[in-house]
Amino acid sequence: MTKFLTANTLALSFALLTAMAAKAEMDTDIAGYWYMETPDEKIMKLHIEPNGRFKTTLEGKTLESGMVHIKKGKWSMKCDSGNLDEGAFKFNTNRMEFVGAKSGTAKWSRTMPVVPATGMIPDSAFKLNVVPKAKTSAPAAGKPGEKKAGGKKTGEKKAVTKKVTKETNK
Repeated sequence: MTKFLTANTLALSFALLTAMAAKAEMDTDIAGYWYMETPDEKIMKLHIEPNGRFKTTLEGKTLESGMVHIKKGKWSMKCDSGNLDEGAFKFNTNRMEFVGAKSGTAKWSRTMPVVPATGMIPDSAFKLNVVPKAKTSAPAAGKPGEKKAGGKKTGEKKAVTKKVTKETNK
């Protein structure tokens, strides 16, 4: 019985380690939204799903879609249109670069995540690479000369003083 458990434990451990290593080889951090500015200053958008499915759009029109595989600095893609390409790949948190045999070099920048309230990404997020911040109400301003909490008058500046000390060498 002990030999059976040991053999099963070893087999399970090997299978688990192999599966973990295979998963680590796939660069899955690229999933999400990316943008690239075209020479005519339009924004091309790229969406990559965690399973490798991708779609590129320009001004709302789909340019290409298909599957991309990225592993150990290399990439390959098969488009739904039948186009194939492959090449080298560089990635860091906010930038990625594809160098393709047919397509040349494409440098993409990550956009910020979706706006939580709507679940949609505004076009401005692609262009500015930011997510609009929630509006906050500004503190109510009093009339000049009115006292606010703490005894200071509105519009009154806080005085800043510096203390200067001299040190002498002995």
